[in-house]
Amino acid sequence: MQRLRSHVSFGFDVPPPPGEISLSGGCIAVSAAFTSGCLLALAVVLGCAWRGVEMDAGVILLASMPLEICLILAAVIAPLVERASLRNALALHAVPLLCLPAAVVGTLAVSMFGDRLAQAVADVTHWHYGSIEQISALLRATSGPARLAAVVGIAVLPALGEEFVCRGLLFRACEVKWGGRVAVLLTAIFFAALHMDPVQGASAFILGLYCGEMRRRTGSIVPGMLGHCANNLLYSLIVLNASLEHVLARETWPLVLLGLLVAGACLLAMRERER
Repeated sequence: MQRLRSHVSFGFDVPPPPGEISLSGGCIAVSAAFTSGCLLALAVVLGCAWRGVEMDAGVILLASMPLEICLILAAVIAPLVERASLRNALALHAVPLLCLPAAVVGTLAVSMFGDRLAQAVADVTHWHYGSIEQISALLRATSGPARLAAVVGIAVLPALGEEFVCRGLLFRACEVKWGGRVAVLLTAIFFAALHMDPVQGASAFILGLYCGEMRRRTGSIVPGMLGHCANNLLYSLIVLNASLEHVLARETWPLVLLGLLVAGACLLAMRERER
């Protein structure tokens, strides 16, 4: 039986190389961060309800920020606790200058296919664009400094927190165990599940695959963070001026297919790192 177990092992019991964070350590850190963020968000909502504060856009935004902040803290603290290299654990490496515009253009191009996939999931499951519509309503309900804070909270914080955890902490741990391509798939699935919405999760899965492949090819989290942030920022600006249905109507299949070709070309422009 012991011999059989040694052959069936999936790598969880194999210690990481020196200076690397373990997969179990990464999972524990993310779980603790997610739980803490949800509890803090709940505390914000309950505190506002107890004080009789109306559940407006500002309260929703305030409640959503603790999760992203906790994810950032977990991604930074976990390598330090395990005495791993923070730079290696989060893949904070420099990339050629060409990778930066390619990351932005490629991510925006592939996001159109993600939108179409999300629409297909909504049509099949009859699940509405719940969280996406809430974000749209949140942005439209704010103005001035509050709108700027909302855009930062929706575009910048997720690009940091989610990329630090998915393409940084967990990707590196999975890559050490099972290789880069498996890491791309597993972290994309986790990234989709993190959104807790099947419709938004469908588009997040495509974004996760693309950001993960950029991470695998370049060995850096920087292209994914930049592309993720650009995608969120562009979406924030679009929904301020048009309805979600209007945006989807403009993303015709010929345009989506052209976007996939552009996204593929941008990936090819990113030379694979030396193994």
